[in-house]
Amino acid sequence: MRKTTVATLTAVGLVSFLATNAHAQAVAGALQVGIGTGLVSYTSPTYTVHNYPVGPGAIVGDLKTNPPITTWGFASRNGVTLEGGYGLNDMFVIGGMLQLGGWSQSSLPGPGNATEKTSMFDLFIAPKLDVMFLPESRVRPFVGGAIGLTHFGTTTERTTPAAGGATVTTTPNSAAGTGIGLLGRAGIRWFLTPGFSIDPAFVFSYSAMSGSTDELRNAVTYSYDSSMSSYTIGLNVGFSGWVGL
Repeated sequence: MRKTTVATLTAVGLVSFLATNAHAQAVAGALQVGIGTGLVSYTSPTYTVHNYPVGPGAIVGDLKTNPPITTWGFASRNGVTLEGGYGLNDMFVIGGMLQLGGWSQSSLPGPGNATEKTSMFDLFIAPKLDVMFLPESRVRPFVGGAIGLTHFGTTTERTTPAAGGATVTTTPNSAAGTGIGLLGRAGIRWFLTPGFSIDPAFVFSYSAMSGSTDELRNAVTYSYDSSMSSYTIGLNVGFSGWVGL
């Protein structure tokens, strides 16, 4: 008897869920305002400093570094994605997105009571196109893509005590680059209400940038041309309001 009751309730719940999702969820003519962040991501960057002294006798060459980065959870280094769109019809949503990220970290006083502060900033701004499927469902799969401008900058500042209680601040190294970024994603938009959706998605992005790297050595700042390319794969989650639904 108990098994029959449980089976009946399960069947009723499933039918109710499917019936709820059978209502049409159109986005034609609606304005999308969304915000999101990463849940887990893996980034593989390759940073190259050109014509850098890499050997004895100041032999110059390309200095390459490839430090992989993994983040998970709602971490401060995941950044924030802001996006907006307009439903051309029930399938196509056009608009734009802005991704912002950054962090700052200070060290404890070291030899000579010097402290260091390292900060980093990056952004990606681009037009976007999303293609949404299953207009008769509240859970709507979608794929999307964007191509636009990407930029990053990082700086390390060292503060050292001086005579008379003063301090001296120098910049041991800094780097910046600008280039092109590509982003592709595939996920779902789960419309809890006609005007609000949760948007988890798998994301792949690639960027290629060029810029310069400055390094302080023996009280002299040297500047080098540099370039960076990277790819990222991960899982993002977002929330969208749909104005007009």
